[in-house]
Amino acid sequence: MTTLDAIADGLEDLAAYLREQGQADREILGAGRADPDPMPYLIPVGSGTAQERIAAVSRFAEHHGVTAHWDAARYTWRAVLWFGPVRYVAYCIPGDAAELPAPVAGEAGEREPELAVA
Repeated sequence: MTTLDAIADGLEDLAAYLREQGQADREILGAGRADPDPMPYLIPVGSGTAQERIAAVSRFAEHHGVTAHWDAARYTWRAVLWFGPVRYVAYCIPGDAAELPAPVAGEAGEREPELAVA
């Protein structure tokens, strides 16, 4: 079994659990409170040069028919797949703004990459 198979199995188990026990858990944890948005499933792209990482995320986006984009709040180049309210996110952190695609390099400004949060 690959790691991806194990992750998929775990997510299927979680889905089955939520269908069976989710309402009871909500009542135990506080009925009436708003359900939080689910956390995204993040796939970091960390190997290669900044240009290679950006290109990998962009290829992922193109493969899935979505658009890779600059997320200034998280200082990441990312592509997001949506499954209902659940997000599957491929992302990378560029080395510096000069390594970003031209249309977004100006948006990156002078923010330091080590301050980024995915």
